[in-house]
Amino acid sequence: MNISAVVVNKYNDSLNHATPMIVIRQLTGISEFTLYYHDTSHLWDSLQVGDGLDKEADTMEFYRIRNGRRMLFEVSCND
Repeated sequence: MNISAVVVNKYNDSLNHATPMIVIRQLTGISEFTLYYHDTSHLWDSLQVGDGLDKEADTMEFYRIRNGRRMLFEVSCND
């Protein structure tokens, strides 16, 4: 899935074992998702409301865009 979005919210889902959730706005509308539970990239910790978020299909590479600068996060689900 391609993602080109803006982070509009992030929270720990108290109804789902405090799962970290990200809410993004894309041209197609609002989406809500979680990163893999064992992700070691620290993308979720790094994200702030208002950050841009880009990801190309068939990759696990997310780019956080803040103040015009892109930072790469390679998301993995290794324990």
